[in-house]
Amino acid sequence: MVVSLSNFVYGLINFTSALEIIVLSLSYALVLFMWISISLYIKGDKLIKIFLFAHTFYLIFSVYALLYFIGFVGYNYVSSHGTSIGLIIEALLLSYLVAYKFKIMEQEKEEEKLKQIELKLLASTDPMTKLYNRRYFTEISQEVLYISKREKKNLSILMIDIDRFKRVNDTFGHQFGDEVLINLSRLLLDSQRKSDIVCRYGGEEFVILLPNTALQDATLLAEKLRKQVESFTLISPKDEDFNFTVSIGVAQIDVENEPDIEKALKRADDALYIAKNSGRNRVSAKE
Repeated sequence: MVVSLSNFVYGLINFTSALEIIVLSLSYALVLFMWISISLYIKGDKLIKIFLFAHTFYLIFSVYALLYFIGFVGYNYVSSHGTSIGLIIEALLLSYLVAYKFKIMEQEKEEEKLKQIELKLLASTDPMTKLYNRRYFTEISQEVLYISKREKKNLSILMIDIDRFKRVNDTFGHQFGDEVLINLSRLLLDSQRKSDIVCRYGGEEFVILLPNTALQDATLLAEKLRKQVESFTLISPKDEDFNFTVSIGVAQIDVENEPDIEKALKRADDALYIAKNSGRNRVSAKE
């Protein structure tokens, strides 16, 4: 910019000399651009081929025009306008290059966004069951609690545990135990409402957060879920029908007075303990 400004001022004094400087500068610039382009092409830059292609067109037409001016080529439209034609072709190709580069940049941005979403999803889900993991549940539960406080709506929680799951692993092996976990996860997802948040809390334990749901309604949902699990049948490695059951603890969060869901989780866990000690395959609720 400084060179251009200086040359402009100088041109006001001596136009011919300034023009010579411009031509000389452009010549050096063309050689420099060509050298940089070839260097980038050697390093594997694919897009630079378009620039080299465009630049080659300009050089060919410019040389043809030069041959006309020094008398080696006869007059015709191309020879008399060679430089202009070369510039137009180069400008068109470079315009395509710039547009294509912008397109690639947009694609790279979209790919980066998708990659970030995928990484976030991987960080927030359990790899085997594809349910939300405990870490994400802790984060999202605070947001749901905040919304429930603001809108003054009920919020309840279910804590679910597979009955005698250790016996399943010991009898049929861990691979079949994983199948039980995966199928239970699908049952939980199929039974959830759009607003519910299902999480694998750890091992064979699952948690469901129920927005806009009071204790009584949450207990009814838990009982419905318990019956669905009880009636579900798998084929064991021994080619026999296999059924399993769950025990469920239910608690309601005091959205006005509790700053988080930890106390409600403890109440749900206590209720789950009562369901287990009462014979399993039961629902227990605790205020």
